[in-house]
Amino acid sequence: RSLVYQMIRDKKLVKVKTHKNYRFKITQRGINHIEKKFPQLKFQEKHWDGKWRILIFDIDEINRGTRDSLRIKLKYLGFGLLQKSVWISPYKVFPYLNKFIKENKLYKNVILLETSKLSLNNIEIIKIIWPIEAIEIKYNQIFRKMLFIKQKSGDEENKKQLALNFNSIYKSLTYLVLQDPHLPHELLPTKWPYKKTINLAKRLRTKFLVEFDNDRG
Repeated sequence: RSLVYQMIRDKKLVKVKTHKNYRFKITQRGINHIEKKFPQLKFQEKHWDGKWRILIFDIDEINRGTRDSLRIKLKYLGFGLLQKSVWISPYKVFPYLNKFIKENKLYKNVILLETSKLSLNNIEIIKIIWPIEAIEIKYNQIFRKMLFIKQKSGDEENKKQLALNFNSIYKSLTYLVLQDPHLPHELLPTKWPYKKTINLAKRLRTKFLVEFDNDRG
């Protein structure tokens, strides 16, 4: 609750009245905050330019805090660990790192590379770094569960239970989306289930929110 009120104060959320109830709606400032923190969510809609961005760092143990902060930053930006202290990303993320490197005076400790040629092919790189197969399985499992709820959504007697089940599944989907590296389409399996799962979740979420409002109104 305190986090919600803080986001309202920061104008990242607004409180909107619907019928006799209230909802919270994300503002453009909130969207900008998410895109800044998770830029790969925005990048995934663009075509891949075929280049890999590689960051190599060597930071002493005495600066362990800075080193850990850099790792957290790299994870937020969608980098994957290729080898010890070697991180890689298909996205144009170096501009997002420049400020961090400058503020922490890491120019002598960090090397940034951009290349389209590696000794490993793209499929091998993906398998080493990201659990794409496991993520694909989880997306498909969530999609099937939501599809079952959609097929049963006309059952008035079990409407509340269906809404509760969907809420639980939706939370699992939210967690999965944050674990997803959101790689370019060119690096994903042909029938990647992300979009169909998200679209179905949005439709069901809208449906259950409307019904919830009607019940309480």
